Amino acid sequence: MTESVRSRYVRELEELKNETLKMGIFALEALKSSVMAFLSYSSEEARKIVERDAILDRWEIDIDRRALNLLALEQPVAKDLRLIVACLRMNIEIERIGDQAVNIAQRTIRLSKLPTICQPPTFEDLYKVAIAMVEDSLRAFSNEDVELANKVCAMDDEADEANFAVMRYSLQYMTDHPSCVEQALQTIIVARCLERSADIATNIAENVIFVVEGRNVKHIFANKEKEKTRKHWDA
Repeated sequence: MTESVRSRYVRELEELKNETLKMGIFALEALKSSVMAFLSYSSEEARKIVERDAILDRWEIDIDRRALNLLALEQPVAKDLRLIVACLRMNIEIERIGDQAVNIAQRTIRLSKLPTICQPPTFEDLYKVAIAMVEDSLRAFSNEDVELANKVCAMDDEADEANFAVMRYSLQYMTDHPSCVEQALQTIIVARCLERSADIATNIAENVIFVVEGRNVKHIFANKEKEKTRKHWDA
């Protein structure tokens, strides 16, 4: 590989990483905005989030194209190859964060037509941990920080607990307010979207470990997740 070709390759690899990060930040902001719309009962803001989702769809296609071109034309190896594979994986995960934001926005639009809303006091705890996990996973990817990536994976327990707390409150709310079953049900769905975003952040963090250390830890954390869920439902 000549110097000029090598320089172009390094530049394109860096651009791929930067575009993946920018897409992640865009999806993160959409997620934050969707929760703010939910908390403020704003169908107008929620509709804006739904409309902007097309931007993420186009971004996903562009990153796919960039990554596949690098794979086909440059035949990367070692860490470069792992980075490109991670960007392809993360591209899918980040688009799913955008989907969670849209799901929350759609629940908000539906709730805005109802007279009351169910907002558990523990909902803010779930929001904070989910957003922190997404932020830290992207920061870990940007800085190739394995320690931070491991921290994100460890935080998943906290997100699960917060989600179950919201669910328990909402189920009790249905019992105490039979006329508000729809509101409580939609709140459970919104909480699930946040918990799913936390899971996605874990997936991103696992990709950071894969890029830096060449280790695939996906099934290690996935098996722990299954065991946690089983214990919750057995309790």
